[in-house]
Amino acid sequence: MTNSIDRRTFVQGAIGLGALVGLPFLASCSKSPTAAGSGSSGSGADAGGGNSLTVVALSEYTGVYANLGAEIRKGVELCKDEYGGKVGKYDLKFVTQETNAKTDEAVRLVRASIEKGETLFMGTQLSNIALAISTEVNRGGGVFCTLAGAPEITGSQCRTSTFRWSDSTYTAGREVVNAVMKAEPKLKKWYCITPDYVFGKALLESTTTAVKDNGGQMLGNSYHATQETEFSSYLNNAAASGADVLAILNVGGQTISTIKQAISFGLNKKMKIVIVWSTGLTQFQAIGADNMQDIYAGAQYWHTVDTPNNKNLVAAVQKKYKINPSYGL
Repeated sequence: MTNSIDRRTFVQGAIGLGALVGLPFLASCSKSPTAAGSGSSGSGADAGGGNSLTVVALSEYTGVYANLGAEIRKGVELCKDEYGGKVGKYDLKFVTQETNAKTDEAVRLVRASIEKGETLFMGTQLSNIALAISTEVNRGGGVFCTLAGAPEITGSQCRTSTFRWSDSTYTAGREVVNAVMKAEPKLKKWYCITPDYVFGKALLESTTTAVKDNGGQMLGNSYHATQETEFSSYLNNAAASGADVLAILNVGGQTISTIKQAISFGLNKKMKIVIVWSTGLTQFQAIGADNMQDIYAGAQYWHTVDTPNNKNLVAAVQKKYKINPSYGL
């Protein structure tokens, strides 16, 4: 029987982690089915067997999510360095696992890890996968920290085992739209390009509501698959809509591809382009400084934020990688 980590102990540990790597926000649930007493076989509260603690970093490190996945992998490596391989009396280990952006693969990996007594999990950019992991980890008596943004993760499908450190889709959509429409009140008519899964739909809802609340109109939306790389048909729909604004609601490498294709079509000269959920510096560099000219972007993280935790993070990343950190890190 694997023992559950009580919430007080975990939160105290998370605060310690924040002091090291700049944890900006931690949302969790006050009520949901408890993980205590779950029936997985393992090695007790050491979450890895013997004298070791193993953190399983489940994410998307290849394909259209490789850009953001590379940052996450660097962040995992940085955690190893910051803790010096030890937490108290335990040896600290990190294992990276590739979900291939597939829910069933993520669930299989979680179950296999729990069978080995590994009950500490982090990661995944994709909200649909995060929700599946959350359910499975809760059933197995573990703890899961995620950066995925869908509100259901700490809302309607909340689990006591799950913590989400990133902003929510509600906040991101509202704050970005409010800022853009305040800066340029004439931008009334919007069109969105959105990934067809729980995160995209939630971000579309918050963006649409904010546009209407600011006296604007949502003229249309094009959904695309989570593995999509060709966005020309969606961009043609946006161009034909007569919108003032093209709002990009996808993330990572898909945002990079969408922006580059939009610029090649000349859409940046016909309408204002807004990236509602950008991953920050690394993404902007991949798009290119010239291409980013006159584009609005809502950044979930920025390296110049003046807080002690962020300064610690920036210093650690600069020392190890000779770069400034971006969202994934």
